[in-house]
Amino acid sequence: METSHQTHFMAGLKRALDEGSHSDLTVTVGDASFPCHRIIVKSMSPYIKERLSAGDVEMALEDVDVDAFKDTLNFMYTGVLPQLREDNIAALLNTAKLLQMDDLQLAIEEEFGHRDIIGAHNYLSLQALAIKHNSSFIQNEVYKFILFHFEYIWKKGELNAMSFNQLHHFALRNDLILSSEFVLLKALVDWILAQNQLSWDETKLLISVPVMPLITEENIHEIRCMDQMEANQRLSSLLLDTWERDHTTDPDGATEAPIPTYKDYL
Repeated sequence: METSHQTHFMAGLKRALDEGSHSDLTVTVGDASFPCHRIIVKSMSPYIKERLSAGDVEMALEDVDVDAFKDTLNFMYTGVLPQLREDNIAALLNTAKLLQMDDLQLAIEEEFGHRDIIGAHNYLSLQALAIKHNSSFIQNEVYKFILFHFEYIWKKGELNAMSFNQLHHFALRNDLILSSEFVLLKALVDWILAQNQLSWDETKLLISVPVMPLITEENIHEIRCMDQMEANQRLSSLLLDTWERDHTTDPDGATEAPIPTYKDYL
């Protein structure tokens, strides 16, 4: 629990930063200069502590966003983050990584969990950012978004930006939320048709998805002899036709009551 002394002390630090009073170090980022206090920044950033020599009164930081460093400096003095937005997360995480500030990354992750930032337009870039900075928390948040909104992402056309490994990963998840099994099949077909290249190993993995152990080695051999566009179309047709066959006839050969087929979704 924060005491009145702690509140007063933190307010004093913030005032010293804002006013530049008694500063003994200037950090330059691009064209901007930030007067600050060696004892504060060295205690908060192992990177700065290692770089500063005893007599240094200036240091320059490269590959750092000016606004992100300003927010980071404020965090050093107050423990307060700026409001996280889609356009500042990457710069803040980059700064935290450069300055080796694990507590800043943790604070960003905690704040991220309270913000509605992930959307169909940016989930892949946020996932890449999480992987780059080894942020399992943000990566898990993105995964949860995709699992819950997979069908929406597909209908918006955003699924085609996924890599093969990403798509295959989600196709095998038991907690993938779909209105029907067919949605996954149609999403895979659309993804296949959008690809410029699909390897033999990737093709075999796609057809091993639990809802479609349907394609024979003979069919696949035929596909391999085609050019890429024709092969994608053939694979897609095989998946859809086999689905329709296996979901409109019972094991004894009697035709069941009509059910929606892939043509109803096109």
